[in-house]
Amino acid sequence: MFNSYLKTKIGVALREIISRTYGKWGYTDDPDTPEIEKYKIEKGITSITTFYKEIEDKLLIDSKLEMFSKLDGIRNVDIKFENTITAQVVKYIAVTFEMLLYYDSDISKTIQRR
Repeated sequence: MFNSYLKTKIGVALREIISRTYGKWGYTDDPDTPEIEKYKIEKGITSITTFYKEIEDKLLIDSKLEMFSKLDGIRNVDIKFENTITAQVVKYIAVTFEMLLYYDSDISKTIQRR
């Protein structure tokens, strides 16, 4: 059945960002204020989609896509995409391939295309 391995959740969210560098790179600092902020809270919309399926007897795919968009506009969507493929080679040995794609508009604006 299709619904047994693909699930999606959509909703409103609050995201808190805490910087141990205290605004050194601007992740939490508000440039409109004189003090350096150590944390910030963002309101937005979030979507989490998971895919977990055993393709063959000894091959497993586990994937998770998280998206967060602040309420100031849908153009800046932060994405975290995790993928894991696990293959059971023999009874006690498995091979795992992992891939993580991450994009946060506050961290890197240079790769943003319009």
